[in-house]
Amino acid sequence: MRRAAIVTVVVSAVLALAGCTGGDDEPSPTGTTAAQPSASGTPGPVGDDAASLAGEGIASATFAVPGSPEDTVDVVIQSLVVSGKTTELRVVLTPHFTSVAPDDTVTINEMTDQNLRPVLNDTIGLTQYFVLSNTGLDWETDTTTEVTNGTPVLYQAWFAAPQSRAEVLDLQLSAAWPPFENLPLTYEG
Repeated sequence: MRRAAIVTVVVSAVLALAGCTGGDDEPSPTGTTAAQPSASGTPGPVGDDAASLAGEGIASATFAVPGSPEDTVDVVIQSLVVSGKTTELRVVLTPHFTSVAPDDTVTINEMTDQNLRPVLNDTIGLTQYFVLSNTGLDWETDTTTEVTNGTPVLYQAWFAAPQSRAEVLDLQLSAAWPPFENLPLTYEG
């Protein structure tokens, strides 16, 4: 009897998780440069396509690269958009590496010392949101995307939509960098 109860609990948990990761929850691209999640991650727009997005955004900062303080990255948070069951984060990253030649390339991973792990924090609802993932589907820009030093690149990631209708969230892009606080959310639909 005990074995049957354990099997029932395990099967129920698997079915509940399968219901949370259905394909109908994929985000719709916004604009012409939006990346759709794919099996191998999607390269972000670079150069002029990303530069046109850089602008002011909703927040910006310049951070030193972890382990390489002479290298810096300009970070512009473009938006946090809630659409249906997902929240899309758009960030423009521009590397300024003095440790490489001006025409050399760097990856998003190198900009964050392999430490880009965005987390959205709802400090009022006491909830954290991590980048979504399902088998065979990445919900973020491919972090091995290469850009020429000094060239902006768009990074996108998708999270579950807030459980409550939050107005702001905090964003921790990397454990090595301070968080962006009170970023406004935009709700579509």
